[in-house]
Amino acid sequence: LGGPEIARSLLATCERFAGEQEMDPAVVARVQAAEAIRALMDGDPVGYLDLSGKAMRSFEEAGDVRDATIQRQNIGSALLELGADGAEELLREANEASERLGLAHLSTSARMNIAMATLRRGDPEGAEALLLGTLEDLRIRNERRLETYVHSYLALVHQSRSRYDAMLREAERAIELAPERLSAQVFALGTLAAAHLACGQVVQGLDAARRAMGLLVELGGVEAGESAIRLTYAEAL
Repeated sequence: LGGPEIARSLLATCERFAGEQEMDPAVVARVQAAEAIRALMDGDPVGYLDLSGKAMRSFEEAGDVRDATIQRQNIGSALLELGADGAEELLREANEASERLGLAHLSTSARMNIAMATLRRGDPEGAEALLLGTLEDLRIRNERRLETYVHSYLALVHQSRSRYDAMLREAERAIELAPERLSAQVFALGTLAAAHLACGQVVQGLDAARRAMGLLVELGGVEAGESAIRLTYAEAL
């Protein structure tokens, strides 16, 4: 609703206000959570991880279990993105808390990330089973954005098995579902580019990679997979 520059301006105002007086932990937590998102969009995953941790602790201090759980999920996702230890454990904790609180959307996101952590530790069969189970839930709820990510993740599972035709099919399905001008579309385009390249389709791969990079720049950053998108673009050139 207005774009990243308006968001940055509003956040700067909040930061100035928060710096001038003692703030309630709940307000501090909101500012820290917004700062974390800014770090993420600026391509600073370490800053995002640090600020998400601060936000989680502030929400816990304020007694806000729901938003503390959201930040725990964000921390697990950031650790996964960085390839750091502890991601799966935190994501499972976030998933269990989400289920207790009835946060279906957050639980789904956690399970998707648990699937990718499972893939990272060398269990593509386990990852695929988690993703397919999640896909059924998303279809029932008609959540196209998350469904886009699941198909992209399934493409990566097939890539790990050198099943490049299946990878391309899942990547194309992700493109069909992707909401326009959102991070999910950028991730889907990056995955499609990687799939084309894996299939030896260099021209199509470069086209998809250019579209992904163009949209990434236009949006000012994405919520997941930015380093992989940039790497695929470099490989396509």
